[in-house]
Amino acid sequence: MGMKLPASLSVMLSKLFITLFSTTQFATVPSPPVITISPPTSNVAPARNMLVQFVAESSKCSDETLDTAAFLKSNVALIPVRPNDPLNNVDIEFRIDENGRALGVTKTGTDKFASWTSDIAPAVAASRFTPGKSRFGCTVKYVPHISEIADAPLNTVFEYSIFPNMGNQRPIFDRLKPDGATCFNSAPAVLTRAYPDFTKIPATPGQTDWSMTQFDIDASGKPVNLRTVGGTGSNALDKTSRDAIARSEFAKEPKTGCLYPYRRVAGTLAAPEFPEEDAFRSENANCPKDIIWATHHPATYPDRFRKRYIEGWAIIVFDVAPWGSTGNVRIAAAEPAADFGVAAKQVVELRKVKDPGQGFTGCVERVVFKMGKPQPPSEGEGI
Repeated sequence: MGMKLPASLSVMLSKLFITLFSTTQFATVPSPPVITISPPTSNVAPARNMLVQFVAESSKCSDETLDTAAFLKSNVALIPVRPNDPLNNVDIEFRIDENGRALGVTKTGTDKFASWTSDIAPAVAASRFTPGKSRFGCTVKYVPHISEIADAPLNTVFEYSIFPNMGNQRPIFDRLKPDGATCFNSAPAVLTRAYPDFTKIPATPGQTDWSMTQFDIDASGKPVNLRTVGGTGSNALDKTSRDAIARSEFAKEPKTGCLYPYRRVAGTLAAPEFPEEDAFRSENANCPKDIIWATHHPATYPDRFRKRYIEGWAIIVFDVAPWGSTGNVRIAAAEPAADFGVAAKQVVELRKVKDPGQGFTGCVERVVFKMGKPQPPSEGEGI
């Protein structure tokens, strides 16, 4: 028979056991500190959509100052602009031939906003200067004119509404809406839309002309109070646009403050005369004059030059590996702008020559950029 412990000792041992067990098995573990992650702070202001147009503000050829009024402006664009990351000026180098045409147009420097400034070089190429003598070493600085939609000149907003680069036009329409206009609430039903005879309106090479007409509609559906409120300054297009609106017929519902633009597409600006390819062939070249291409990759027309109907060409010099690939591809000449050389170089780099044997050196290829079938000259859009 075992020994029986006194009650007081048993209670004391029980308390000691509970204490030891609690401290070893169920000791309170402190909670980990709460880590709070604060959102990063930034001093960068959000971008705001602003109307931007690049305008020539200073130009010279050698020591001769050029009149900046002769330079075409770039197309108006709606661009997200940050106050602390402004658009930079764009510098262009070029020369002027005896006919007053800009050639050798090249954008200089690094342009981090290239997608927004791609119309500047075409604008220079389409500009016209006083003929009579050739001028060299020409430069022009294009400066961005940035405006809030609410504060931009009305003609700038008109132009953007006709050639938009973003989908949401509501802020533009709100800006253009004449005071008290009812034509914007619900578009008037058009019974007959008349158009000018655009073939009788001279086309401007390298520039699409446009004219904005404002008018009201009386109770009989007849357009009244016609006036030109914006445009590129083509008197012929302004007059024929008003005449066309006057001949149009609408539903018999009075409207005020209606707007309608007509456009005369640009005339084709033909490429300058190109030199003979032999002038670029080196003395030690072993490349046949008429190489046979195994693959054909069409050249991509520089988009902004295409939209201005400006033609061009480029002379590309290159070598050919024994397996037909081209190499050492370089631009020998390009007119009226360097962009045509860049596009031509890219296509030659992609092509392959058929059966080159041991390969060739000093090959010369002329790439011509020519506008296709002319677009219909009549254009118009309602606002």
